[in-house]
Amino acid sequence: MKNFRYFLLILAVGSLLATGCLTCEKKEYTFVIHSDGTVTLTIRYVNIVVSRSDSMPADSAYRWLVEEYLQGNKIEAEYPTATDVKKRLFEEKGVLCGEITMNFPSLESAGLYKYNEGCPIMFGLFMEEYLTSNGEYGGDRMPVIFWGNELKELKLTSLVEKQADSAISLLKAYRKAR
Repeated sequence: MKNFRYFLLILAVGSLLATGCLTCEKKEYTFVIHSDGTVTLTIRYVNIVVSRSDSMPADSAYRWLVEEYLQGNKIEAEYPTATDVKKRLFEEKGVLCGEITMNFPSLESAGLYKYNEGCPIMFGLFMEEYLTSNGEYGGDRMPVIFWGNELKELKLTSLVEKQADSAISLLKAYRKAR
């Protein structure tokens, strides 16, 4: 049950930009599994935007993002077993991106699952649309990515918001705040 709660936390944070006024075009996950069993997880949020249907202006949405996630402790509260949490916002290829990097004591605490030693490593992708990975995707009926045990770097890219190009970019607010 404890592992299941951590898995749900990963899903909740994974969809944090997809709920409310903020969203992003896609997310890029990289799990690095270390020899001692610890895991470093990096999540990149590509093209952070605010929905046109939301009443919050882009400057206010950007300020909220910075105060609550970048400077605040929302990430730490949603990932209670994470350590050494690093957060940043940056511009890349003409869009605003965000990145969170954190360490976990085990596969399970990082949102990965493994039934037993011989089984593949698994990650459920329930709130986003699968795009690519270096693993095997179970498909729409079983939205789980499977990776072989020999892999030490697990990669996954998901589509979060199909209409991100029609939303309001937070890049201007980011540039203005710098």
